[in-house]
Amino acid sequence: TGVIITKVDTESRAAAMGVEEGDVITQVNRKPVRAVGEAREMAKSSPKTVLLKVWRKGDTMLFMVGTN
Repeated sequence: TGVIITKVDTESRAAAMGVEEGDVITQVNRKPVRAVGEAREMAKSSPKTVLLKVWRKGDTMLFMVGTN
């Protein structure tokens, strides 16, 4: 379960950190996420960085992405 990334802005911090279209975000800041709105709210509550746990083609990865 998680949120599938359908589009990544190539100029974004997430893209620079390696987040790709098709990735599935399973956690935001170590909390499970099941809906897009939930993921957005969790990310907005982080002052400087967001920790994303991402599943990609059978592998799990962690990304630290700046929010400002």
